[in-house]
Amino acid sequence: MLRVVAIVAFTAFVTSSLNLFAAAVEIRGGGLHSGPLERLDTRGVRVGGRDFAWAQVARFQRDPIANKPPGLHKIVAHVYRGKFPEVPDPAKVKPSYVDPIPRDYVNQWRLGNSEGVVIFTGRINVPRTGRYQFDLATDDGGELFIGGQSVVKTPMEMSLRQAKGARDLKAGEHPFRLVYRNTSTYGLLELYWS
Repeated sequence: MLRVVAIVAFTAFVTSSLNLFAAAVEIRGGGLHSGPLERLDTRGVRVGGRDFAWAQVARFQRDPIANKPPGLHKIVAHVYRGKFPEVPDPAKVKPSYVDPIPRDYVNQWRLGNSEGVVIFTGRINVPRTGRYQFDLATDDGGELFIGGQSVVKTPMEMSLRQAKGARDLKAGEHPFRLVYRNTSTYGLLELYWS
């Protein structure tokens, strides 16, 4: 009797825990299908309402579904007003002020049209594993780091500059840092990702 209860409990656990995963199936002969993982057993997998026998599957990938929506989270702006020939080191230079941002986007209005640097830090939640493109537009300069690595950078020039960068990311949250510099009277910062 204990054995039957254990099997039922294990089956219920496996069934409910599958809902916490997204999956991608690449089938032999071409084609990629992704969606919620609904079944995983010796016969094959069921992903997004479609069944795939193991003989059909060229590659299978399972990723945990994050409990947060995709995008930026836990953003904090470290604002440095004034002239800075280099980006200030937060360990050595105290910011003019630190501002937690309750929304899920960044902008330059904290600096306004005055000279200075804003260092945004936080988390970026990626919905699924893959290659992501980041488009950065600044007046005067900026750089995006994810996981400590530079992804995209615009040059320090007193005019609008745009740049694109791409990075392979695993599903889930990653730390980001976005550095924005303004050296003249007009400021602009735009960051898009797809």
